[in-house]
Amino acid sequence: MREDGGVGYRLSPLPESYPVIRVFEKWMKETYPMVLPKSKIGQSIGYASAYRAAIVYSLIGTCKNAGIEPRVWMEDVLKQIPYYLREDRDLAELLPRAWALRNQLGQNCCE
Repeated sequence: MREDGGVGYRLSPLPESYPVIRVFEKWMKETYPMVLPKSKIGQSIGYASAYRAAIVYSLIGTCKNAGIEPRVWMEDVLKQIPYYLREDRDLAELLPRAWALRNQLGQNCCE
């Protein structure tokens, strides 16, 4: 239990999470062709995938615009997220421009 009375949870390290992600990915690939694209579930899967892709592409574009190597930013941020959640810190600090300012990186980060 967290200090604020909420119920905390433990984030698994990536090596432990990877097999679970792979099983879920396999299930998605097997299930999607069986679901009619016009069905509610088919539309939801398509929408969720497009929505997540749009978020990732936006973050990558923001990195490039701020003069940050997207892979370097993503690797660092993925390592830090569990600590931010555990310490109840503001995740906005991990967005590309804030991350660049904190790490003194990027060329256009202050425009």
